[in-house]
Amino acid sequence: MKRLALVFILFAGACGHKAPPPGKPDVTPPEIVLTYPKNNDTLGVDTVRPEFEIKDKSPIKTYILILDGRNIVSTSDTDSLFFTTDSLVDSLPHTLSLRASDVWDNWGVSPDVKFFVKKK
Repeated sequence: MKRLALVFILFAGACGHKAPPPGKPDVTPPEIVLTYPKNNDTLGVDTVRPEFEIKDKSPIKTYILILDGRNIVSTSDTDSLFFTTDSLVDSLPHTLSLRASDVWDNWGVSPDVKFFVKKK
């Protein structure tokens, strides 16, 4: 009976620890924060290159820029992360966020940033 209890305790303890899948040493998604534009910024008619900070143990392989709930850019090159404000509705709030995936396919997303466009 003591052996059965010991086996159960060892088995239960092993089940409580989530180990990475074989061959996947990183299971943590990237942590992302947009630093530009900031919440409630007003932007003019321009090309906007969002600025951000990403923390992750692994290299980032994919970036997706999300404007007003729609994916507008999907790239592996940060130089391609930009959008223009000329087609956005003036004086209404817009939202921007960034999703990113590391080389182990862990996806993270930044909190939404609300901004406005003023064309004149």
